[in-house]
Amino acid sequence: MTHFKQIKNRLLGFIGELPPVRAAANLALNAGPAIFAFHRVLPRGTDCFEPELCTREDVFSNFLDWLEENYRVVSLDEVAAQPGKPAYRKRPQCAITFDDGWLDNFTHAFPELQRRGLPATIFLPSSYIGTDRKFWQELLWHYTKELKNRTDARAVMEEAASRLPWFPPSDGNLGSYGSLKRFLLTRQSAEAEEFTNLVGEIAGLAEIFPKRAFINWNEVKQMQAGGVRFGSHTQNHVLLTNTPPRLAKREIEQSREELKAKTGENVAGFAYPWGAVGLNSLPQVVEAGYRFAVTIEAGWAGRSCNRFLLPRIAVSDSVLDGGNNAFASGKARLSFTKNMLAGTNQRLLVGPKPNKRVKILFVLDLITEWEGGTERQLRLLIESLDQKYFEPKLCFLFDAPELAEVGLPCPLRVVCPRSERVPSALVRLWKLIAVFRQERPDIVQCFFIEGLIMGILAGRIANVPQVVGCIRNAGYWRKPVHRFIMKVITPLADRWQTNSRYLWRFQKDIEGVSENLIEIFPNGLDLSGLHPATPAERERLREELGLHAEGPICVSVANLARVKDLDTLITTAKLLKDLLPSFQFVIVGDGPLRDELERLATRLKVVEHVKFVGRQANVRPFLAAADLGVLTSVTEGSSNAVLEYLAMGLPVVVSDLPANRELVHGAFFRPGDAADFAAKICSLWNDLNRGPYKITQNRTKLAAFSLDNMTMRAESYYSRLVLMGRNA
Repeated sequence: MTHFKQIKNRLLGFIGELPPVRAAANLALNAGPAIFAFHRVLPRGTDCFEPELCTREDVFSNFLDWLEENYRVVSLDEVAAQPGKPAYRKRPQCAITFDDGWLDNFTHAFPELQRRGLPATIFLPSSYIGTDRKFWQELLWHYTKELKNRTDARAVMEEAASRLPWFPPSDGNLGSYGSLKRFLLTRQSAEAEEFTNLVGEIAGLAEIFPKRAFINWNEVKQMQAGGVRFGSHTQNHVLLTNTPPRLAKREIEQSREELKAKTGENVAGFAYPWGAVGLNSLPQVVEAGYRFAVTIEAGWAGRSCNRFLLPRIAVSDSVLDGGNNAFASGKARLSFTKNMLAGTNQRLLVGPKPNKRVKILFVLDLITEWEGGTERQLRLLIESLDQKYFEPKLCFLFDAPELAEVGLPCPLRVVCPRSERVPSALVRLWKLIAVFRQERPDIVQCFFIEGLIMGILAGRIANVPQVVGCIRNAGYWRKPVHRFIMKVITPLADRWQTNSRYLWRFQKDIEGVSENLIEIFPNGLDLSGLHPATPAERERLREELGLHAEGPICVSVANLARVKDLDTLITTAKLLKDLLPSFQFVIVGDGPLRDELERLATRLKVVEHVKFVGRQANVRPFLAAADLGVLTSVTEGSSNAVLEYLAMGLPVVVSDLPANRELVHGAFFRPGDAADFAAKICSLWNDLNRGPYKITQNRTKLAAFSLDNMTMRAESYYSRLVLMGRNA
């Protein structure tokens, strides 16, 4: 503690004991029952990763003495059952609670409570109790502390971040424990834990903190016998504001069932981790069978309180210490009064609302088929969202009757039906504003150039709570007029979404978007049908598909568009036909350049070596028949095709682009350089012939791109946006 802070605390302690101040503070504090919230009680001199969570043992003891003088200490169940009971105005009720179930609750706090015969309630994250697990923030604090004096500290953090496709390449996030914690608290708790565990693994620190942090079930039983009650704090101490609704429901329900089984008692109370109440937390807590729930919002447990949002008064050394390393009742009295008077109106909500369905409107120019990269991802996303909690709807600026043949994943609104003459841009904008006002979406998410321009403008004018722009490539197609308009439009969106770290940098550095507004939303892949082929399957499929038996067979899954640079692939075929007489390129896809590319193959006399198979609903047979996966794009955001190659265990040769290097360890060639492409194919083929190819390194990356992870990430993101509100 600094000298200035010591003086300030002593001054506050003195002021708090002045008779008029003391009388006024007592009048405020006695307005209703109080629930005091502790976390840790530690001996003096013990380090703690979060000082705001800690109370020293001697200060805790003195505070309990003060409580007994000024309050009637009762069980939390009693306060929750009759909040605001007026009979004890002169000496109101109070309850003592602890969050997390730290081991020091048993070794240091429990003896002090027992000595006085005081009841208390401890809220437990059930999956941590009786284990050696640690909260990610405590581990991260230990790791950053250990790395502080190591020369490779920055490299460790950057390596951990680079392995996670959702982690932005921001220097500011990796600077310190505080900056890392602030960023990770915007993510799902599982992702924060994943990053922290990677840091420990890469730094070789994962096993150096074996000491148990939390109580075990035997200690729970002993505390029960001594008058302590237990409530739920979820299973895994998840931040409910960032947790997908279906996972939050499971965390809330199963933690109660586990605690009932272990304690043999009905579990009445729930505490929101970090005090964070998610979009659907209140109805989920009620449905799970709890009788009350507590926050960490300051206030009295008055009669107007919602019993599922009971306020508590946070207690730690920062509140109790009077600057002389001892408890100062005057300072504590002032702090409590200030915090309680500053509390918000959340506690006054009348009751839990029904589950909130988040209404999302996906705005695009139009879609004529679902095979493009963005289109496939959008369909996967819509189909995977839990309809109990989310209400997706497509909004096309122009009609697309072609889609009727293949079906739609959700309802569709068309702004300009085909029966009408295409109206001017201003009329289209006005019509879109009218749609937004009718639909009243919580979130509008915009794709493609006109969808972005019109959607963002209309969203702002219609006062949509959250307008999200989605960028999935680096704008190679944009004309100067597009770039100018986007410069004007970009600042009007509330958030931006990209699918790679490369595009995150593009949005920040080129488009000028604040890094705090950009979310990396990696592509999702349904892995259920994608797995490496056996040699027998590969041989059978080559025969069925009319491919050369010897190979190498190089598959390219791509739209036949200029950006995919299939001209270079066909030119490479001419260079390879003498070096690898049995090789074939198999091009899976269709597009506007097919005729031109087929003519080029004929002109270069490589028709036998380049096989066009068109668009395929199921690409697995072609991937299973192949030896190599190739990609010749001159620009990429994040390639679905490359992810499919990885899932099938194929070695890859891809153009040397930042987005490709994020996805794979493989052979990279200079974009547009046919000679380099041919050389890399030959080199990799020779390596394959010398021994078995190890696919583990690439395939381990796929978990982050699974459909389940994509869905959880999306549901977390959309729920968080609704809670943020437009100006959060």
